[in-house]
Amino acid sequence: MRSGVGRKYVKSNRIALCVLITVYLVSATGCSKPNTGAVEERYERGILLWESGEFHSALKEFQVAEKLAPDNARVYYMIGMTYEGLNDIENAARAYERSIELDSTYAVVHHRYGYVLESLGNIERALIEHQTATQLRPTDPVLQIGLGHIQEVSGDEQAAFRSFEKVLQMDSKSSTALSRLGHLHANHGDRAKAIEFLQRAIELDPNDKDAQRRLTELKAQAATSDQGGNTGNHGDEETGKPPG
Repeated sequence: MRSGVGRKYVKSNRIALCVLITVYLVSATGCSKPNTGAVEERYERGILLWESGEFHSALKEFQVAEKLAPDNARVYYMIGMTYEGLNDIENAARAYERSIELDSTYAVVHHRYGYVLESLGNIERALIEHQTATQLRPTDPVLQIGLGHIQEVSGDEQAAFRSFEKVLQMDSKSSTALSRLGHLHANHGDRAKAIEFLQRAIELDPNDKDAQRRLTELKAQAATSDQGGNTGNHGDEETGKPPG
């Protein structure tokens, strides 16, 4: 089962991903920049190239930094990010794994590794990585979205529902969480709640095509039910219970 979050998030704009790097790595306790001028110069140059989408050139810079500082977790993280930009998922996975081997305390590395493992079809391991990410940074809505996504993909909609609810507790204007909750309520037959959440999601993100499509379907179903004298389902069609 696909939730619609994974590749949408993986393909999110480079500015947003750059914020992840800055917030999680630069400010992390115990995290310092590469400790030689040559390594730092290559690393910073690679960051600038990566931000501008010049992934091949960025990779060359990070690979030089890797040779100069083979035990630097941040360098391997950026190599993984760059391979993702090049759609080389297998090499991205190897880079993230090496980064975690060197330092397992960076939540964002587990987060990215989880998405890559999902792309490789290893859902069970992806779930573990997303769980680790949220354990390291339990109040981060971005990481919680990742966990909710992989829970939904794995078929555990109850857990996904709880995760997206947590996201809204941290960020009440998370269009992604609202959208996914709308889909989950729809899956469980609660049309009214589904429409409510999807409408709120679209107000915040008018470009959410999945939410727009599902909302249109639900409204059409509601109109048909009304014409037939049925006010619509409330709760799970099979159990009568909402997903939460």
